[in-house]
Amino acid sequence: MSGRRRRPQRMLLPALRRVGPAREIRSHAPPATASVPDPDPGRLPDDAGRDSALHPPETAPPPALHLPETAPPVSPALDPAVIRRSLAGITAGPQQVAGDFYGYLFAACPELRGMFPPQMTAQNERLLAALMKIAQLLDSPDALARYLTQLGRDHRKYGVAPEHYTPVGEALLAALRRRCPSWDDAAEAAWAAAYGAASGAMIAAAATASGPAYWTGTVTRHETRAHGVAVLEVRTSAPLEFEPGQYVTVQTGKWHRVWRQFSVACPADLTGDRLELHVRQVPGGWVSTALVRDTRPGDKVIIGPPAGTMTTEEAGGRDLLLVAGGTGLAPLKAVAGDILGRDEAAMSGGWGHRRRVDLFCGARSPLELYDMPALRELERDYPWFQVHPVISGEPRYDGLKGDVADVALAYDSWPDREVFIAGPSAMTASAIGGFRSAGTPESRVHFDDLDGP
Repeated sequence: MSGRRRRPQRMLLPALRRVGPAREIRSHAPPATASVPDPDPGRLPDDAGRDSALHPPETAPPPALHLPETAPPVSPALDPAVIRRSLAGITAGPQQVAGDFYGYLFAACPELRGMFPPQMTAQNERLLAALMKIAQLLDSPDALARYLTQLGRDHRKYGVAPEHYTPVGEALLAALRRRCPSWDDAAEAAWAAAYGAASGAMIAAAATASGPAYWTGTVTRHETRAHGVAVLEVRTSAPLEFEPGQYVTVQTGKWHRVWRQFSVACPADLTGDRLELHVRQVPGGWVSTALVRDTRPGDKVIIGPPAGTMTTEEAGGRDLLLVAGGTGLAPLKAVAGDILGRDEAAMSGGWGHRRRVDLFCGARSPLELYDMPALRELERDYPWFQVHPVISGEPRYDGLKGDVADVALAYDSWPDREVFIAGPSAMTASAIGGFRSAGTPESRVHFDDLDGP
């Protein structure tokens, strides 16, 4: 694949589709949570579950949903304020909502249990992250449509079918109804309408998706670059179209039904079947540990559809400022490589211009700047690209020191730059706040939340 691909037309949210009114759950006992003990008690893994003989605890399941044969027609109104107010009311025990949801779902549809990993802790967190994301985007229809489109297409890899959405909606309403102290008719109507619109968009996105639900990949290169950090090259069995800056989900042969998000670190090549992944081993992380420690050339992995909005399309024609922490370098390296290559091709064709690209790359020690040779090569090939290494953990380091975002903000005022940020969640949140406080328009600060589904 060469040149700039045309992004698929954004899907507009369909008209609100009613999923039904409140339906009574005849239960006086709390539903069982769909989880098993963590493999390392006291530490939350970075990815959920593993493929083994583990089963949920032998606790009594929640009663099945008793639904009336007919229901009076209703016309629920989607009210974003009501949605957000109900979510805010359950922040004291959000894990309980997810546990109730999966308990109700698996009791009503036990055949769906096999789609999920045995250990459900991180899966619970992803459900809550999705709910929060949808609530945040209710006032931004275009952004919400993009998010739901990606979500619907990604869910194909689990085997999700349109008929699954109805019991999911019933279980979600039941869990929210039970855990939300301020639940009332308005909340019921708002959530029913919101779920109807969201599920309709996801079903339509899956139905119109092109390409496979997932790709089989072969690891062709595995390099240990620093302690707990590896760079992998994966060749897919068929071309995989992605935008530089996007991420994919990866499943290893060791842990079936367990997926972890990793950004692609290279622009799309001519054949479209090569991915470069940067992986940091996270304590308790089953997929990251398997990829760093146990994976060798020739091993197979499964790759889910690309997702993410932090792409080169967001840059327009402006100069770029890239701020990376740790393996957050991966998507920003792809963005830089794509921008630099396309600008050079445009100049060779007698049109366009070369945009300035500055990359601030943060790490705790110089040894953790694991991809500097490749970055310096880009710097030599494109003089209008500049790398700024920043070290936060060695006071004697002879160079830029401190928090990478703080150093970037102090280095220059960066007028009119498009800012791309990637790294650990705490670093990303701090950097976003820093640039916004410095006066960078919100529309020019780009990032992806890799803690989502």
